[in-house]
Amino acid sequence: MNSRAAKVNIFLVVTQLALVGMIALQWLEFGSKKGNWAFQYFIKEIYLEPFILVVLLAPIVLALAYLSLKLVDRPQAEFILLVLWVILSTLFQNAFRTFYPISFREIIVSDAANSFFTPTLRYSLYQFTKHFHELVPQMPLHVKTNMPGKTIFYFLLTSVANDPQAIGQIITLLSNAGGILLYWVTKQLLGTKGMAFQAFLLYLFIPARLFFFPLLNTISPLFILADLSLFLLFLNSRKLIFAFALGLFLYLTFMFDPLTLTTGIVFVGILPRYWARNKPTWRECAVMVSCVILGFALLHFGVLLFLGLDSLRAFVFVSADLRHFFAVAGRAYSIWLVHNLKEFFIAAGLPLSVLFLLDVASLVNRRQSKTSTEVAAGALPPVGGAVVAISLLVLVIVLDALGVNRGEVSRLWIFVAALLPITAVDCLSKLETKTPFYVCLGGLLLQGVITISAVAFVIP
Repeated sequence: MNSRAAKVNIFLVVTQLALVGMIALQWLEFGSKKGNWAFQYFIKEIYLEPFILVVLLAPIVLALAYLSLKLVDRPQAEFILLVLWVILSTLFQNAFRTFYPISFREIIVSDAANSFFTPTLRYSLYQFTKHFHELVPQMPLHVKTNMPGKTIFYFLLTSVANDPQAIGQIITLLSNAGGILLYWVTKQLLGTKGMAFQAFLLYLFIPARLFFFPLLNTISPLFILADLSLFLLFLNSRKLIFAFALGLFLYLTFMFDPLTLTTGIVFVGILPRYWARNKPTWRECAVMVSCVILGFALLHFGVLLFLGLDSLRAFVFVSADLRHFFAVAGRAYSIWLVHNLKEFFIAAGLPLSVLFLLDVASLVNRRQSKTSTEVAAGALPPVGGAVVAISLLVLVIVLDALGVNRGEVSRLWIFVAALLPITAVDCLSKLETKTPFYVCLGGLLLQGVITISAVAFVIP
């Protein structure tokens, strides 16, 4: 192991143990009481059982990760391993959540914690969408401050399963399945299966996702990763069908969680590399943008015609209601400029945040990533994780400066945390040893289990 890798290992271990110690001693504040929002500790003191579970399960997870990374380059092993890990991670997450005193069922049916399940018991899908603007002022808080896509998503879920506990498990599986999209995106951006699979594994154990299962914020990364996949497919193939499909999915994203569209900053960040290679004409650019707009508009007017729902009017309403909520809640902009960043980087997983910042620093210092170009003939060159890291840094700064969210960003910015593994594995690739990866993965497991056993993130 080289000296730089050893230093990174030591830093990851020390910072992670310091964080866990602060949580165990309840010195760390998740949120800000001064800013009128903080998650509370639900136990008076930490107990040994969560540490015992980590000691028992972490070696199993790390051993399976090691074996998977050895096998992922074999023909036909890729998809099998991805599906197996989606299932395995769901089982591990259920084991971790045994320390949380509130069940999926209690969270799903709660209007205070969730709200989206209740309308499915009172209305049909068409009744809800057709009369949305008349019904929504009397709806619980989360329905009023979110786009109707989340409630519509619950109508789809209840068509598959009526049991709230089963719905919670489906949401967990779908959220974990988003890691498959992250795997594909990372492989396109960085160029190797090994790095992509490392990013996939890190995604599965992001603490913020574990904290907020089965809330729909854990599904938001699925939408933006689908958008990013279609964007890359278009850039690689230049087929207009992918631009049109991107427009359709951007509408779905807008209906589900419009805040995630701020990740367009990342799209813009990776575009120059592809632009330089392809050198498209202005006419080609205009046609591509037109196809995206056409897809978005077609779905918007289709929903308006067949379901009677004006999504743009709905956006105006929920935006106004959210501004009113912050005014009433007394969450000062200046306080949350700092506390949002603290909460986000901790909840995203301290090891991931450390590696993300190191990757940003590597670009500032003009250190180029030495990634392999293990890509198919004719494919575009890897973009490089440092470019993604800079784009994500700009995204976080913009989100924070806008003040759209003041508190609860550990939940609301999960879609940003879901992209950090790309930059983390890019940073790890420069260390010429895989040991820091396993230290990072182990750190995520430790942080997730200890924190969820002590902090009440979702209360019915």
